[in-house]
Amino acid sequence: MKLLWMCLLLALMILPAQTGASERPRAFLDGVQAYRDGDYDHAIERFSAIVNAGIRNGKLYYNLANAHMKKGELGRAILWYERAARLIPDDPDLAFNRDFAASLVQDASEEKDTGIVQVLFFWYFILSAETIRWTAVILNAVFWAMLAARRMAGKQTLNSLGLAVAALTLVLSLTAGVQYWQARHVRAGIVIPAQVSVRSGLSESATELFVLHAGTRTRIEQEREEGYRIRFSENKIGWVKRADLEAV
Repeated sequence: MKLLWMCLLLALMILPAQTGASERPRAFLDGVQAYRDGDYDHAIERFSAIVNAGIRNGKLYYNLANAHMKKGELGRAILWYERAARLIPDDPDLAFNRDFAASLVQDASEEKDTGIVQVLFFWYFILSAETIRWTAVILNAVFWAMLAARRMAGKQTLNSLGLAVAALTLVLSLTAGVQYWQARHVRAGIVIPAQVSVRSGLSESATELFVLHAGTRTRIEQEREEGYRIRFSENKIGWVKRADLEAV
């Protein structure tokens, strides 16, 4: 798997100086070399050290996912691919590796018409939330500038270009609103172990309702100190221990 490391190394080198910042490029290069040598444990350790220092970078997350994938840790690989996809959704290498990892997950999605939704609302899935947000802001500015210009020219209606801009502005503004709401109210979780029993409660004596496997994506509906209440589909809802699931 290809490591996207040059741009990330540059980004780490030009970050504002702060305690330990000088160690990040070295940690990243150590991780890259360990990955190339097949020492995936050390690569994960070095990449994770950068993540734990508070660095949010899609390519860093992608490289960490690749290391977990090489080690055979499907759950953690998909977790980091998903996190990377929130920052660099249009990266072709990430899309390929993410799709390949998803093809290895045992639990097939039970959501209906997912493919149709992705075709009809393709921009929602291929553009990052930040890109959609800023595009909506720019289109709003363009739309109101066009409207003001036509009013000053004594024209009361928009031409075809103005109507097209208005439509795009509305669509992307609504999309940005939906993403904002989802980011605050909808949480996704990834199953980490090879197999997890989803139960009616968090105790070991609780009834096993169904089983999920590494890499399965679920919706987190409720969180407690001991674990999460998750929803896999309309009829599959239950509890898992905190160690068995990580939020994207």
